[in-house]
Amino acid sequence: MNESELEAYHDGDIVPLSEAKVPIDDPGFQWGYNIYDLLITLEHEPYQLAEHVERTFKSCRASKMPLEMRPEELSGIVRDVVDRNVDLAGPDEDFMVFISVSGGWNVYEGCHEPPRVIVSARPLPFERMARDFIDGKHFVTSSVRQVPNESISPLVKHRSRMHFVLADIEAKQRDSNADPLLLDSDGNVTETAIGNIFVVTDGTLRTPPLTDALPGITRETTIRLAREELGIPVEETDLQLYDVYNADEVFWTNTSHVVAPITKVDGTEIGSGRPGPITERLLDAHSDLVDVDIVARFLKHLDLEERPETLQLGGDHGVQ
Repeated sequence: MNESELEAYHDGDIVPLSEAKVPIDDPGFQWGYNIYDLLITLEHEPYQLAEHVERTFKSCRASKMPLEMRPEELSGIVRDVVDRNVDLAGPDEDFMVFISVSGGWNVYEGCHEPPRVIVSARPLPFERMARDFIDGKHFVTSSVRQVPNESISPLVKHRSRMHFVLADIEAKQRDSNADPLLLDSDGNVTETAIGNIFVVTDGTLRTPPLTDALPGITRETTIRLAREELGIPVEETDLQLYDVYNADEVFWTNTSHVVAPITKVDGTEIGSGRPGPITERLLDAHSDLVDVDIVARFLKHLDLEERPETLQLGGDHGVQ
């Protein structure tokens, strides 16, 4: 995909992606006063678009940011951006689509201004992400704690995320392939910098409550599929690192991966040290829901000779 030819929506206009910029006095740039969301396309179709647009509007409302357009209008903009870029994508390529609502409040003058809306699309890095399904991911507990909900509600998806950046730097310093796991001030597990976390213990799925974690759309879908389609008990409850280290399986959910295994936390192998059976059942349930083999859509971007050697999840997932 030639990324230099990508187009974006920029505050009412369609422009080359390279020209979708904000001024240096934009409150999103200066103060982190920015609401964003991320969705993906599946076979070039925006996935769970209504849910992501709804979350954008709820986050703007909760942040006192006057987004002066209707949800249907924003949904139409997302579809238009995808349509304008889809000819650049091959049949096995898809997009990450970013919604950004920036500004809306002039701190120096203490008044509202119209927020700036930008919608852009970039290719999903399938090849790099495919390896997260193969052996599972390593997460490292960060000394950087989650921002308490007394400061900013975790229900709001915003760009004021320096704590995530610092946590990620710390994790990468310990292991260049690791991602950070964040705790709250009481030592309870909250979320990762890139998604929600689940543990499996004695056949029960457990995940932190939304006290200090973003209500991920994929998190919600995973809980519903576990309960309604697979008959797996689910508990939303406080988790300590003890619960993570001693789990049979651990995985995380986010928009781009959907469900991906975590096989090591702080250097401790989880369960068998391999992606687990309930993780795979949930991946299969998501695949059935969208009628797309999620694992195969990633692994087909690896070299053919690499797939049989590295694929550990059961079944061939149609990658040969």
